[in-house]
Parts: sequence; C-alpha cells; structure tokens
Amino acid sequence: MVERRVKYYLGVALAIVGVSVGLYQKADACSPAMECFNEEFLPRYQAPANFEGGYWVPTLEQGAPSIKTLQERFRLTRLDGEKEVDIPVVLEKVEADEGSPSYHNIYFWKPLEALEPGATYRVRGANFCEDPPEPVMEHVFKATEPAPFPEKLGRLRVDQRPDAPLEVDTTSGSCSWEIAADQALVALLPSEEVLPWWELLIFTTYVDGERWEYSRSLAGFGGPVGEGLSGRGRALIYAGCEEDNQGGGLSEGTHTVQMKAHLPGSEVEIWSDSLEVDLSCDDVWPVYRESEEEISIYWKNFVAYLLIVFALGACFPGSVVLGWMYFRKRRRERV
Repeated sequence: MVERRVKYYLGVALAIVGVSVGLYQKADACSPAMECFNEEFLPRYQAPANFEGGYWVPTLEQGAPSIKTLQERFRLTRLDGEKEVDIPVVLEKVEADEGSPSYHNIYFWKPLEALEPGATYRVRGANFCEDPPEPVMEHVFKATEPAPFPEKLGRLRVDQRPDAPLEVDTTSGSCSWEIAADQALVALLPSEEVLPWWELLIFTTYVDGERWEYSRSLAGFGGPVGEGLSGRGRALIYAGCEEDNQGGGLSEGTHTVQMKAHLPGSEVEIWSDSLEVDLSCDDVWPVYRESEEEISIYWKNFVAYLLIVFALGACFPGSVVLGWMYFRKRRRERV
C-alpha cells in the first residue's frame, strides 16, 4: 500500500514537469495575434478638393462583412458650424496590390458630390469588432484648393545607414529574430507638385525592378496603408549577413532603388528618379547567439530544477500521509 502511494506521488510530479516543459517550449512558437485590426482613413489631415476619394480600412476581427453592410455603416459629412451635412458616397473593394500587401480589407470611398475648398469634413466608420458594430470610429480632414495631378514624384537619397542588428520575420518557429545586416534607409525628396497630394499617395518600393517590402514579424502588419514600416515615402533595404542567409534580404553589391506612387481611384502612377545603393557585409558585426551546447545545458538545468521543486512539493503531502498511517498502525497495535 505504501509503495503504491509513493509511486503515485512521483508520477504526479513527473507529469507536472512534462506539462510545464511542454508549455515553456510552446511559448516560443509564433502565434500571430488575432486581435481587431486598427482602423485607418486616407486622407488623414487634408487633401485637394478635386481628389477622387480616399481609403478606409475598417476595424475588423477577421472576415469582412458584405459591401452593402459596410456602406450602411460608413458616413461622410461636411461640418457647417454646429450642423453636419451628409455627402453621399460609394464604397469599392480595393485589391491588395493597389493598397498594401499587408492588408486584405481596403475600401475606396468616393464622394458623389464635389467637395468645397476650405471646408472641413468628417468620415465615420463602424467598429465591427463590437456586436452590434459600435461605437462609431471617426476622422476629420480639410479640403484644400484644387491642385493638378503631379507628373513627377521626386528623387531618392539614403537618409540613414543603421548600424545595429535588424529584426526580420522568420519561419523557423518564432515570429521574428535579429540578424546581422547592412542596411540603408532610403527617403523620397518629393517634388513641389506632389506636396498637395502627399497624404493620399500610395507608395511602393522597387529594387532592381522587383517589388520590395520589409517585414519585421510574421505576427503583425507591415505598417500603415501606403507607407510600410519605415514611414511615408521611406523604405528600408538590407543585405542579410548570416552564414545560412536565414534573414533573407538582398545580395551584397549595388542595387537600383525606385519608388512608385499612385492616387486612390485614379490611373495616375508617378515614379521617382532611380538611386543606386551599395550593400556590403565587410564591416557588419555578427549577432551573438547561444550555441547548441549552451542551449542544451540550459534545458538540462531547467528540467533538473523543475524536478527538484515539483518532486519536493509532491512528496511533502505524501510524507504526511505516510506518517499518519504509521502512527495509526502503532496505535492499533497497542490496543
């Protein structure tokens, strides 16, 4: 009887250790957050009164409702003192390539009446993470004087050369990791004719003629619509300097960078001048990582400590029970 109880408590201790280790290992796995996606509106602050329309990224948890439901929950008004005048709009779904590959639910909203220069407008969209879809999200912008569509985007320059490990996405288990990389933050110097349209432009970066987008993690978006992680009219390019090249990126050498911008709801596409950027791993410091032997020792110590803690915790109540049984048996023998 005593031997069976000892085995029972040791079994419980080992089971707790196994579950704890399993949970600890799973914590390192990449689990993209299924949170409600943040709402976005374009334009943010101002736009020429002759613009075709803007973008709306609804607040959604996962799947998008029908276009009819979205249209019913979207509203554009002109602020006239304390009054608001409704402006009829129509919504259209935007393909990912036209907006941002990081977003799957982008909608182009088009006013069916001309906007007034100098007037202030408010856009509202429902929060579809709530049931019913409330409260309403809203944003205010100003219509400026009409402006001609730009024909030239501007020129590029290397704004910064970050000298630090770079966080990139990975499929090795975790959502991201740091790599050694030669980096260049490229910035657009916009032409004068672009400035009135700056907030509406959707930017795309091309390196050596191929579309380029830097991604920091598998669990998250790549930044605001039309901007990416680096900001409006900016792009981070890099060459991975890892031996196994798990960090991806570009190869070492000279690369040609260009930016393209287009206006929502129009066929207007304008390009920047090209810029050549040199990337080299010669002066890049490696990222320190624990060796497999160090990781193995770490796990052995971790499991050993857990065994001691849980074994002691499980054996204590067992010792109390055994002691109680021993004294009970002695009392019966005396009787």
